[in-house]
Amino acid sequence: MFKSFDLNPASSHLVNAVSSTGLFIPQGMSRFDTEVRQSLVARLGRWLQRRQQRLELARLDDRMLSDIGLSRADALAEALKPCWRD
Repeated sequence: MFKSFDLNPASSHLVNAVSSTGLFIPQGMSRFDTEVRQSLVARLGRWLQRRQQRLELARLDDRMLSDIGLSRADALAEALKPCWRD
């Protein structure tokens, strides 16, 4: 179930740390590289969350949309936006 790692320090491809996000950091990776990776993971997470919210909005019926002050056209326009756009 859990993958085991050979922790032999002679292996250059092994992980030497775990970042605050839980991502493994390969040896030799700079702090800048780590921050870039964390930023990309965070951005991807926001995109996936935005996509899910837009899909849920598109599934609402007209009565529910009316309750939140949106028309069907508004909901569909929002649902069709790419996930990377606000």
